[in-house]
Amino acid sequence: MPGVAVTVLADRYDCFLLDLDGVLYRADDPIAGAGDVTTWLREQGKRLAFVTNNSSKTPQQVADKLDRMGIHASADEVVTSALATASLLSRWGVRSAYVIGEAGIRSALEEAGIEVLDGRSDRAEAVVVGWDRGVTYDRLREAALLVQRGARLVATNADASYPAPDGKWPGAGAILAAITTTTGSPAEAEVGKPNPPLFESALERTGGGRPLVVGDRMDTDVAGAAALGWDNLLVFTGVATPADLLQAGHLPTYVAKDLSALTREAPPSIRVAAPADADAIDRLLQASALDADGVRGRLPDTFAATTEGGEVVGTCALELFGPFAHLRSVAVDPRARGAHVGTTLSARAASEAAARGAEELFAVTETATGFFEALGFERAGAREALPDRIAATPLIRDRCSDQAVVLRLTLRTTPDGGPEQVGPTRQEVRARREAAVPAGRTAGLRSPR
Repeated sequence: MPGVAVTVLADRYDCFLLDLDGVLYRADDPIAGAGDVTTWLREQGKRLAFVTNNSSKTPQQVADKLDRMGIHASADEVVTSALATASLLSRWGVRSAYVIGEAGIRSALEEAGIEVLDGRSDRAEAVVVGWDRGVTYDRLREAALLVQRGARLVATNADASYPAPDGKWPGAGAILAAITTTTGSPAEAEVGKPNPPLFESALERTGGGRPLVVGDRMDTDVAGAAALGWDNLLVFTGVATPADLLQAGHLPTYVAKDLSALTREAPPSIRVAAPADADAIDRLLQASALDADGVRGRLPDTFAATTEGGEVVGTCALELFGPFAHLRSVAVDPRARGAHVGTTLSARAASEAAARGAEELFAVTETATGFFEALGFERAGAREALPDRIAATPLIRDRCSDQAVVLRLTLRTTPDGGPEQVGPTRQEVRARREAAVPAGRTAGLRSPR
């Protein structure tokens, strides 16, 4: 663990809202080092909330499971979608519910005074759907019939999958889809992340302060935190992969291999390059054996990864030609490698390209084919595969060798252009964040590469 003289990522925050599945454990297997990190956070005086969309367990069951894995937790620190769902139905005045779900949601509803119905029933006021490993066709049929008869459909969460050691299992969202597809009726409410109630309950549980949301999903953890204007850390121990970043509507504040990033030096920030960065970018490109001509002319479309002290440790540039974009000059200082700086720079560039109407992003490389393929690029062939306007640029025309490989990424965009959003959109919140934090922090991605 770091010494007291080192400024680490955790120092920036008062409390930590930690997702469980994919962050602290996968199914019944603890993620290596997670217990050490949570213990260290407590030793630093940080407050924790354990936040989960999984409605199958009671808070005490969750706390007991964490304790067995070497992660100390009390039931009071656990915030589940089951508790938030019961609170919502109570506010609605619902008195009875047909439930597809396990002990957690059933217990939460009963403790809230809501009758849990089983078997065939025509008097359910609501149908509640959560994660249920024992769900049967008969129960799905009964739930669909009740919704058609007027029962209010509520989901504890809409997670499509559940991260397990052997792969992804169907989540509550997959079960919900069977009912909504059958009835043609969407859920009246989806209570868990990325919706605000679960996050807000968790922050209240910690006593408030400046939170950092830590999760493994773009569509729930990152999107939900971004909608509230909260910083977030995406870890790659669960569902998300580096390739997901290049198709995201909301970029994480940081990304990392695992939770241990909290104990290390605060990561570089990604921002648009400034004139004062030109010399450092020039030196970095030359040290990486990349073309440095024209750096100053490209600054408006160049991104820089900088440390807290302002040192440039990574860069990339973007060239736009209508529906086509060219990602070029990706370089990372050797001291910053292993932290996904190249990945996060590329993600920022891809987001910018999509926002400006590009449909395809191209990269040309002799030595980094594997890096780009890990980000979702596909091999398109040799130079002849490039759009004419990219092929005609001086970099490609005059300096690209016959051994270079062309790679292409199709950007997912919304009908009005821009990156596809994976959760609630709050552009005004994003603008406030950019005005309130140091330059680049909203895209100050942190990762292990």
